Amino acid sequence: MNHHTGKNITFELGKILAQKRLEASLSIELVRNRLMLSEQQLIGLETNNFNSFYNRNLYLKSMGKYAALLNYDGPLIKELQQLIRDEVTSRVEQEINSSLANNERGVVSVRRNYDKYVVLAAVLLALVLVLIGVNELRS
Repeated sequence: MNHHTGKNITFELGKILAQKRLEASLSIELVRNRLMLSEQQLIGLETNNFNSFYNRNLYLKSMGKYAALLNYDGPLIKELQQLIRDEVTSRVEQEINSSLANNERGVVSVRRNYDKYVVLAAVLLALVLVLIGVNELRS
């Protein structure tokens, strides 16, 4: 299989899908309504511009739905599917790493607070012992 970069896959696939849409005499309006996309988003799929999408993953999934609508299952579809899997895996890894980093900061914060409470408890215990010792001296 010829491996393309993500940008090349979507660029090439966008051109193919635009051609397939024109060959099928489907209007942008009809296709965008079926895919529940804005005109800007559909044109973005055909021209490799994902700025009108919420995120890259939505763009890639919409590209797959567009291909399915046009019954296109050429060789780039497998690469698109792999690209989507890679994108999702990357997002999950980022979320896990972010959670671990936040958890580590939380653990450090708890340790720091724990240390403060241990010191405070030691000071209070010392103060109580001093007061007990002073009371015993008075007796």
